[in-house]
Amino acid sequence: MYQYRDHITIKDVNELRKSVKWKTFEAKQISTMLKNSLAIISVYDHDKCIAMARLIGDGTYDFIVDVIVHPNYQSQGIGHDMIEQLLHLAYDMMESRASVCLIAAKGKESFYEKCGFHKIPDDFSGSGMQIFLTR
Repeated sequence: MYQYRDHITIKDVNELRKSVKWKTFEAKQISTMLKNSLAIISVYDHDKCIAMARLIGDGTYDFIVDVIVHPNYQSQGIGHDMIEQLLHLAYDMMESRASVCLIAAKGKESFYEKCGFHKIPDDFSGSGMQIFLTR
């Protein structure tokens, strides 16, 4: 039905980000992001990029980022498939154990719980935290 690929164009990254009302990045920054990813999954409906997700990290502490499914294609299992593929890749890369984390977009927490992730804080971990830097 859809074609899964292990690469994506800079243009397609920004088009997907726009489709979910996320900020876009300059081409040079996207190029660096893609080059430094452990894994990239993109999904195409013919020639149209409809979804993407990336795995970044070092094989011990990894993060799933940029999980985007175009709104017209959501609720079809595409996001879940991409998460499963990235988790399998993380598993294959790890030595004995690994921590795979993500920051869910507001309101998407239940989607990630269905994929096996747990909300924090919990009995082991405190709250996730972040800082945004801009020029």
